[in-house]
Amino acid sequence: MGNISRRDLLVWGSGACLALWTPSFLGCNDGNDRECVESGNCNKNTGSPGADRKHDNYSTVYAVMGDELGELYSMAREAAEKLGITRNSLRGAKVFIKPNLVALGLLGYIGTNGECTKAEIVAAVAEQCLDAGAARVIIGDGAQGRSWDWSTLAFLGDANIAGAADLAAAVDRLKSIYGDYRIDLACLNEVDQWEYIPSSSNDSRMKNGLMVARYFYEADHVISIAVLKSHMWADITGSMKNYIGLTPINQLGTGFCRSKVHLAYSHAPIAGLSDAGVAGAFLDIVKWRKEEKKDDFAIIDCSIGVEGSGPHVPPINPGKTIDIKQRSLGRQYFLLAGNDFVAADSIAAQVMDFHDVKQLVMAENMALGEARNIHIKGANPRDLFVPGWEKPKHLSDDFFKPIDRIFGK
Repeated sequence: MGNISRRDLLVWGSGACLALWTPSFLGCNDGNDRECVESGNCNKNTGSPGADRKHDNYSTVYAVMGDELGELYSMAREAAEKLGITRNSLRGAKVFIKPNLVALGLLGYIGTNGECTKAEIVAAVAEQCLDAGAARVIIGDGAQGRSWDWSTLAFLGDANIAGAADLAAAVDRLKSIYGDYRIDLACLNEVDQWEYIPSSSNDSRMKNGLMVARYFYEADHVISIAVLKSHMWADITGSMKNYIGLTPINQLGTGFCRSKVHLAYSHAPIAGLSDAGVAGAFLDIVKWRKEEKKDDFAIIDCSIGVEGSGPHVPPINPGKTIDIKQRSLGRQYFLLAGNDFVAADSIAAQVMDFHDVKQLVMAENMALGEARNIHIKGANPRDLFVPGWEKPKHLSDDFFKPIDRIFGK
């Protein structure tokens, strides 16, 4: 595949050439890691995290394609391999896997409504990390509940992976193979162990910093596994927005929403914007990891997501479930994977035909990643596009003032 043509670029939408964040799409000539257009030969995967993800001045985002939801497990293993998570690349490392489980513990898990990262993707990435020598793998989220039963995270349809039909059973299987200590599941609110990282907000709620889960804080590598959704407060849910689930729902919220996080950042001047909103919080987390020189990974689940006014579908928000295979130009499901969170989320925004996304403008201003020059491997960019993705009704973070006043501690 050569340089994407002007005609193909315009297929992505009339606003796709906005200079604030639109990437320059490049690819390999056949999508299979052969001769690259601009840079000569692609560097082959060396088996170490970080291999073949920067391409001269470009960030690389991989697209792993599939025809059926039953392929998500194998697609996720392949995505992790593309990121260099293979052989002994994670030997001795502590890995934290952060899925997006939103209302888990509040309403429950329904894999087919598009709100949550699919359980089989999480199980596959965890197994890949253990195969790559990780000393300890923690799968955790704060979601919107104090606790939940992990066995309710069932695989889609009648999927059965080596005898396991849900995430809890899959983890039990991995414990039997690799040892009990090597892998575990953690509801972060139930564990209730937190650390502080620097906050860009001067609000009194952040006087000691922003609270994040200790498992995340101590991890050598973090893998953010988001699901593609539009969002009323953040425009899109991507690998960066997924980090909000690392903050406590009690100390920084009402027990069912993180109202104090929204309010602390609502009018915070960050990265050239006067009202950062909740984006300021999750970008602080991305920034801290970058300053700590951590090598982290993003995988975005583009199978069944949420369009319109998400991140939830009814009865919480009026978002709408979207089957991405049925709506994408390539008529396939796919995963996006990269070690540059800004690049991965920029491609996700392009898939949805979103422009002027605040978090991406801020991230570029903060030099957190590459928002413009991105090398897509594994697919023709045009095939990833979902025309007519319904945009959300945007709400101010001040929406949470009365909620916090009534329910906040």
